[in-house]
Amino acid sequence: MAATKSRSSNTQYDNFAATYSNITDLPGEVITENLLRRGLGNIEHLDILDLACGTGLHSRLAVNLGAKIVVGVDISREMLRIGQAAEEEASSPPGTSGSCIAYHQADCSEPLDHIGLQAESFDLVMANWLFNYSSTRTELENMWRNVSRYLKPGGRFVGVGEVHEVSLAVTRSEWAGIRGSVAGETEHATKVHIELLAEPVVAFDEYILKRGDWYRDVPVEVGMTDVTFTPPSIEEVPEHCRQIQEWEDALAVPYCLLHTAIKALR
Repeated sequence: MAATKSRSSNTQYDNFAATYSNITDLPGEVITENLLRRGLGNIEHLDILDLACGTGLHSRLAVNLGAKIVVGVDISREMLRIGQAAEEEASSPPGTSGSCIAYHQADCSEPLDHIGLQAESFDLVMANWLFNYSSTRTELENMWRNVSRYLKPGGRFVGVGEVHEVSLAVTRSEWAGIRGSVAGETEHATKVHIELLAEPVVAFDEYILKRGDWYRDVPVEVGMTDVTFTPPSIEEVPEHCRQIQEWEDALAVPYCLLHTAIKALR
């Protein structure tokens, strides 16, 4: 769940950037990565833009799956610092420029013209845990405009994100590694406090829009088609765990949704 602008502080992710990778062992995060892998499919030799990339967990996944170039954008300086350090460590030999991930600091809910990206230059755009930081329709539009602006016509959008119902967000199985509670209301959204039950706990605030139809309508308005939202299935559960009751409980109230869309051809 990478960072964009927070209404309380746009640096909430800076506070736990150093331990953020600890969440990857949570059962819900295992489901999330497997769901994202299924959504990405074959991405060999593609140029990919990763909006709200955080420490680059999913950027590195894309590289491992064969992407040619990955550009990551996030608002959190500390999250990006850790991602860049991981890139430098992975370079061979150390200190060389063998990396294929480039990181930029920017707010993904605002125009990204200033970071030098070329419009319609990416085969695929990811945005994992981005749209759940939009507290208004305008912010959701701005995020989707960035997706559409930099995606080639016919290119794909793939990302995992929050469920669109507050009742689900606050009742998910804690065994999966997540706890949610209502933290307030705005005119257009419910503020939800999320705790990822890693060690130490990762806690932050997000928003779920009161108009659920906006999540589908807005991407269409900015030039996207074939918008889908798919919950995890038994396919995302490791085979040796599929008989465990807790996995069934975790699937009953989704940890996340897979978002997909295609940029319309002119």
